[in-house]
Amino acid sequence: MDREMEAELAFHLERDVEQRVARGVAPAEARRQARAAFGGVDVAREAVRDERGTRWLEDLMRDLHRGMRSLSRRPLYWFTAAVTLGLGIAATTAIFSIVSMVLLRPLPVPGADQLVAFGQVVRSRRDASPSLSLPTVRDLRTLTDVFEGVVAGSGEVLGIRDEGGEGAV
Repeated sequence: MDREMEAELAFHLERDVEQRVARGVAPAEARRQARAAFGGVDVAREAVRDERGTRWLEDLMRDLHRGMRSLSRRPLYWFTAAVTLGLGIAATTAIFSIVSMVLLRPLPVPGADQLVAFGQVVRSRRDASPSLSLPTVRDLRTLTDVFEGVVAGSGEVLGIRDEGGEGAV
């Protein structure tokens, strides 16, 4: 396509030169005037490429070629870039895997969608984390029938809602 475009631009430029020579202008001066009137071959070439609508593809191919040529001149730089990119992808994958396991997947217990966490916030404490005392946990186990079971652990109490239960505290 570039060869066709070059040939067409050369044709138009020569045609203009011929017309100027036919009017009596010296050939060297006719060529100079034709180039000046044409507005520059490079400008016309870029305008034709823009009109084609494939400029982005040509730029991409030119950038890839230039990048590969540059990387082939400096293999250590290429190796460092590839290792850095690989480590970045590996670290991102590892972090996402951990987040997925911990936060996104349901708990590996039967009826995980029916687990309820509840507690009591003590405002006098600085951390204000929800917690229940051991006697309160025992009372929840024995005195309420809303939950199938009550389990306490590390400052939180988990209750498993039974099928007929309307809700939990």
